[in-house]
Amino acid sequence: MPPIIRGVFENIGHTRYNGIAGTHRGCGVGREVVVGVVRFPVTGEVLEWAVQRSGIGRDRLYHLFPNWDTWIEGTTHPTLKQIEAVARATHTPVGFFYLPKPARIDLPIPDFRRIASEEHRELSPDLLDVIYSSQLRQAWYRDHLVSDGANPLPFVGSVTTDDDAFKGAAEIRTALGLSIDERAQVRTFTDMARLLRERIEGIGVLVFISGIVGSDTHRTLHPAEFRGFALVDEYAPVVFVNGADTKAAQIFTLIHELAHVWLGSSALSDVGQWPAHNATETWCNKVAAEVLVPIDQLRDQRRPEAALQDEIAYLARIFKVSTLVILRRFIDAGILDYPTYHNAYDTELARVLRIEPRQSSSGGDFYNSTLVRTGHRFARAVLSSAWEGRTSFTEAMRML
Repeated sequence: MPPIIRGVFENIGHTRYNGIAGTHRGCGVGREVVVGVVRFPVTGEVLEWAVQRSGIGRDRLYHLFPNWDTWIEGTTHPTLKQIEAVARATHTPVGFFYLPKPARIDLPIPDFRRIASEEHRELSPDLLDVIYSSQLRQAWYRDHLVSDGANPLPFVGSVTTDDDAFKGAAEIRTALGLSIDERAQVRTFTDMARLLRERIEGIGVLVFISGIVGSDTHRTLHPAEFRGFALVDEYAPVVFVNGADTKAAQIFTLIHELAHVWLGSSALSDVGQWPAHNATETWCNKVAAEVLVPIDQLRDQRRPEAALQDEIAYLARIFKVSTLVILRRFIDAGILDYPTYHNAYDTELARVLRIEPRQSSSGGDFYNSTLVRTGHRFARAVLSSAWEGRTSFTEAMRML
């Protein structure tokens, strides 16, 4: 039994009950206890941990739970219903509140966001929920493919970080069928992201793009926590992109995570590190940059007489990437020296953070948004399975 679950059941056995009326059946302790108002001595440390990881505002917290301070101090204890309400508000499993200490929750996939010397980073329930839901969808889709007699995808795990990044980029670009002439006809960053998503799904990779958890518009995913992740499987690899990020950033993340699929390594990424802090992320960044902005084509399109700011903006529009990626490619192409690059990068990063808009929160067509969040390939498979009678409509709607 996992340590967290074992700790929950051990602590339940020592829960104190106050009161003299009513019936409560103890979970896991094998006895019935006569009680009135059931109160649980949850530690203040666990309560504060649940609040901090959820990001719930203090004003809303005190509005929902006026007795919060007394619970923290231990002068009073919440009832079972109040604990359940706290669990819902903080998106924390109820069982964790039975533990004497905050639970340490580890990611189910490698975390390439942090350097080796960094201490354990607390994970938001929003991030964990989108990873878990993506894993459930992936497992369903894998079973669906295997039952239909599908073959493993040959490109999954076909390269290593010892291979040249140009080789990996050439394979991906060929698989997706990307050309500079085609990209030149793409009008907007949104159109470019749509084109890439369609091409990636076309080779058998599931693509989920969402800026929220499920359909809950109150649970926004924050790019500062993560940009995307890859769940590698030889039949049903998944690329998840944080839809709350800018379109230019989403485009780069799509190819970065696809590079993880080519490596055969699942990963959680923030993608924005230049240079990255480990060999795998560095390799994936190089591949993504070469796929989107090939060095030879960059040199062909460059205007040497133009001012640097004008030039990176011009090339960003041509290749449909961020100006920061163009600056990095200038280093790779030997166009800029490192001191000039670092000064220009810091200046451009400050400008982008100041003026570049995030995804609009004004809404849109619910069904179109759902298809983007779940991916067309996955949605078609689920609906087809439901109409064939192999999956119940209840299960299909839950998956979608």
